[in-house]
Amino acid sequence: MPNFFEKPSVVPLPQGRTETPESSKKRSLWDYVEHKRNERRQRLETIRKEDLKRERQHTEEVALSTDHNLKEYQIDLQFDPEDFRGKAILDLGSGEYETFSREMTQNYDALVVSLNPKLKDQEAREAAQKKFDWQEMSVAARGQQLPLKKESFDVILARWSISHYLQGEDREDELILAIEQAYETLKPGGIILMNPIQSITPAIMNKLKNKGINVFPHGQYRENGNNSIEINKPLNGT
Repeated sequence: MPNFFEKPSVVPLPQGRTETPESSKKRSLWDYVEHKRNERRQRLETIRKEDLKRERQHTEEVALSTDHNLKEYQIDLQFDPEDFRGKAILDLGSGEYETFSREMTQNYDALVVSLNPKLKDQEAREAAQKKFDWQEMSVAARGQQLPLKKESFDVILARWSISHYLQGEDREDELILAIEQAYETLKPGGIILMNPIQSITPAIMNKLKNKGINVFPHGQYRENGNNSIEINKPLNGT
């Protein structure tokens, strides 16, 4: 905004002289302008603080909207939680509040480890520790690079997460790698359920089959659409 007012130079009045009405008017005008400028600065600062507050609220709402409960997992992945009672479960891409983990632990005595790539950032970890009380079993990693022991989990679930792990142009290779990593972490006799897998194709399923990983549509297969997949790891020696 252009400044239409020039600040009058402040010159000390010679001894014995008094301020004229004209100079007094100039000083009054400048005081008024400064007062208005200060009011504007305060108003802008208030707006800035309100914007930051709204942004924080929006971030928390987004976190809640991407954080899904057990019922939503059941509907999309089509399983009975009783089948997973007392099991070791890896949740690939849990929401920030880990609602599913809480409910499975509290109601079905499951041991749930949640994967959250955002926690690789130090600031994100510190913020999580301050805000939430459920980050004890979180792993900071992506699905393509699981820092977990082989054959550690009975069940591996991925609900609305795998697609977000795929980066760059080699999405097919990234998807295959994510499934391979999950399969290595799965115990013999375990099960993997993933939904949605938008880029899964018969060709990819054949490539995985050649690697010893049998992938089946979990429900009706839709070409060029969102699909659920199921992977079972046979028991040793069978």
